[in-house]
Amino acid sequence: MSISVILAHVLTAALTGPSPLAGPVPMIVTQCSDALPWPGDTRGSVVRRVDFNGRSVELHAKRFNGKQYGWARLTGSTRTGDEVYMMVHKGDQSCYTRLQRIGIDGYDAWSQMWPSSSQGSQRFQACGWFPHDGPQGTSRCTDHW
Repeated sequence: MSISVILAHVLTAALTGPSPLAGPVPMIVTQCSDALPWPGDTRGSVVRRVDFNGRSVELHAKRFNGKQYGWARLTGSTRTGDEVYMMVHKGDQSCYTRLQRIGIDGYDAWSQMWPSSSQGSQRFQACGWFPHDGPQGTSRCTDHW
């Protein structure tokens, strides 16, 4: 399955809740070009969380070099191939932070980080893709932060 199909499914779930892959894609999503790799401990304050089949999709926030950043993290009974992304919604545009570490049986996965804004014009959302759950895979997303 291509990354664009996975992201179309994840974005559709992020905006409307879980839905089949055959459903319409509400908008085009691109990779956030300025996302940064996380430089150290990938645990921060969990600001949003959704649990699914022994795994947790978490949205984290932490200050680094004077700025607050957000990123997605997948914990729990992960399976090889599980993925996690952070959606960055800015007005009517959205992008996703690239997966920095893919899920391997029992190990956490996380996305790149993105600076938060005090302007209130952007929202973050952590989304997980679980290719082994359901005939076409399943996605779960946190509420927006």
